[in-house]
Amino acid sequence: MINQDWIDHYPDMYANFLTEGSYDHTPYIVSSSKITRGHISFKYINMWGRSGQFLPCVKKIWMTNIEGTSMYQIIKKLKALKPGLRELNKDRFSDIENNNSLLQMYMHKLQEELGVNPNNQAMIRWINEGDANTAFFHGAIKSRRMKNKVLMVEDVDGHACATTTEIRRAFLHYYNSLLGTSSPTKRVRKTTIQCG
Repeated sequence: MINQDWIDHYPDMYANFLTEGSYDHTPYIVSSSKITRGHISFKYINMWGRSGQFLPCVKKIWMTNIEGTSMYQIIKKLKALKPGLRELNKDRFSDIENNNSLLQMYMHKLQEELGVNPNNQAMIRWINEGDANTAFFHGAIKSRRMKNKVLMVEDVDGHACATTTEIRRAFLHYYNSLLGTSSPTKRVRKTTIQCG
């Protein structure tokens, strides 16, 4: 992931690898003990607009009379609106973040359990339904066929081959080019073979 140059420039950096969650890859967070966060700006959150308390909160502030230019009035009203929206977020939506965190922790726990024995549920279902000529069995066969199907390959020149003839020709050309070539081989130790 990193090289010596990176380590020399950023000695305090570290990576924290997370469980997959709802991603199709393993996310990670790169952090440093010396990085500090600056001022956190105020941001409007779309879910506030769905609350019944949102419009009355905005109307109350927007109806106030402020002296000055139009731009000055808008800026003052927006600044006055911040505390009300923060309170709305705290009262109505703070539990969403907590519930989301709890659900994510539960999901990560299940994924870790699944990581320990990923085939547990699949094996139980296969034992119960697998070989009984069921829809599950035929679905599993169809899925395996799709997974094993070669739909496209790149030939040695980098061209995409998509038809059966082109794919066959690309494979033959590649493996024929390997025939008759030598490559250095390593001797396998007997202890390695004995250990399995």
